[in-house]
Amino acid sequence: MEHGTLVADRIAELLQREGAEFVVGFPENRLLDSASALGIRPIVTRTERVAVNIADGFARATNGERLAPCVTQYGPGVEAAF
Repeated sequence: MEHGTLVADRIAELLQREGAEFVVGFPENRLLDSASALGIRPIVTRTERVAVNIADGFARATNGERLAPCVTQYGPGVEAAF
């Protein structure tokens, strides 16, 4: 098993324990696959900016009471999320 996959699996387990219902993001991110394998629904967007907006809107609509994890691609994806 690749180190990055192992880390993503552990993070997905933590998100599941904390009650995350979904992970929103723009592929490629290993966490989307790891979360999906645990039954956490992946919501894949067309751009990083849309992913951030969805997570932000969900957090605001639930008054921060529910998790809204968001992931992006490495490198340029992180920059585009800003």
